[in-house]
Amino acid sequence: MLTDADIQSHAARIRDDGYTVIERAASPELVEGLKAAVLRIEREHNLGLARTSFEGFKTLRINNLLAYDDLFWEVPLHENVLPVVERVLDKECLLSSFCS
Repeated sequence: MLTDADIQSHAARIRDDGYTVIERAASPELVEGLKAAVLRIEREHNLGLARTSFEGFKTLRINNLLAYDDLFWEVPLHENVLPVVERVLDKECLLSSFCS
């Protein structure tokens, strides 16, 4: 779990650089579960590579992952992610899209 100093540091990086990397934010088990879910969704829904110059022609894009598997809710609500998001946006933030 992140300390308040960690949260502040990541929020500052987002403010200054536009992104941050929270190393080892999720357990290896969660990461493996997410990877397996993406592969299953791609297979079950016959999703292919993107066909636009914006997304690229070798990109797999799955929109609204939250609708496909409840496991994806663990990412935005994760104890190492949500506090940083709330520090940057505020506690009333709203997730409108979650894509692979």
